[in-house]
Amino acid sequence: MHLSLSLSQSACLICVAMLLVTHAACEPMKLHSCCERTSSYPITTPITKCRLQKPSQHCVKAVIFTSNGNHFCTYPKAPWVAAKVKELRKKGNPCTF
Repeated sequence: MHLSLSLSQSACLICVAMLLVTHAACEPMKLHSCCERTSSYPITTPITKCRLQKPSQHCVKAVIFTSNGNHFCTYPKAPWVAAKVKELRKKGNPCTF
């Protein structure tokens, strides 16, 4: 069985792959068991809670925000993160450890 792709099909596959990689890089990282990576990308949905994660074993230092029932691992030194933590604290909802 011989598989061959035309130049236009190959270009299309490359474009789709690049789109998927770019999209994944722009999304906030969702939490699984602990944050192994973080994202600096701002969360655009309403944030209701936050939690600070200290580094240990394979987990990295992170601020974990909860939004619409989802958990997002964010880079603690991202410019918008400190402002959001402060805003939540002022609303009487400080980050937990």
